[in-house]
Amino acid sequence: MEEIKKKMSRRKKSMIIVSILSAIILTITILLVVYIDDTNVMYEDYTLTAGDSGSEITIAHLSDLHFPKIKIDTDDLIRVIAEKDVDFIAITGDIIDGTSELYSSGMLPFMEKLVDVAPVYYVIGNHEIGHSQLEDLKVEMDKLGVISLYNESDDIVIDGKAVTVVGLVDNANYSPIYLGEKPVIDSYKILLAHRPEENKTDSYVNVESDDLLWSRPDLILTGHAHGGQFRIAGQGLVAPNQGMFPKYDGGLYKLTDKSTMILSRGIGNSIIPFRFNNRPHVPIIKINL
Repeated sequence: MEEIKKKMSRRKKSMIIVSILSAIILTITILLVVYIDDTNVMYEDYTLTAGDSGSEITIAHLSDLHFPKIKIDTDDLIRVIAEKDVDFIAITGDIIDGTSELYSSGMLPFMEKLVDVAPVYYVIGNHEIGHSQLEDLKVEMDKLGVISLYNESDDIVIDGKAVTVVGLVDNANYSPIYLGEKPVIDSYKILLAHRPEENKTDSYVNVESDDLLWSRPDLILTGHAHGGQFRIAGQGLVAPNQGMFPKYDGGLYKLTDKSTMILSRGIGNSIIPFRFNNRPHVPIIKINL
């Protein structure tokens, strides 16, 4: 009887040791995955075809950097983007965290380096809207040569083709009036907007009449969703303004026969300080015109 008790005691101790070791291994594995997910950027290539002229545009899309709550090597990010030989860089909001001090966040030195790589177009997100130093941010961006768009557009020519870049202030609806008094009707239209949730995407593509179909954006670049923060089987878990299992969490979405949205899963973190199975995401978009 005594021997049986000793065997049971040894078995119980062995089970406890195995459980503790398993818990330690699981914890280390999760921490390792979180570290990799927070510090290693995924550069995802997208190719869109709008015509067969032989002209093309290449864009690097950055969103939700949330300086200083960013864990990637930003110098390496700049180096990779430079190697991609992009025509311009689009930043779709939340470049700085709403609770951070502008001049100590590290964002301005990063932007100073970034504008040396290619022209930078920028729209503000919800974290800038609520930031106490928003006006200072606007001034500093202008000094650096960043092209900030506040419900307005910029008409440019890339590789011989007319391109219109439209930028929305956070939570604004899209309107043809933002194309200017003399819009370029046949230009390829790229809309930069922070939010991808359904009521916003509807506003980006809805028009009052068929006469305005030309004004629909061809490409919409958005952020805000952070990829759902934690991804399970390719689905984000939760996103701002969309709740659990968001419809729009990252990647490419065909909104109409004309309009495509590419949603960046973002780079930095904010309220939730880490990601899981959701690496920082930089879409590299090539458009054949």
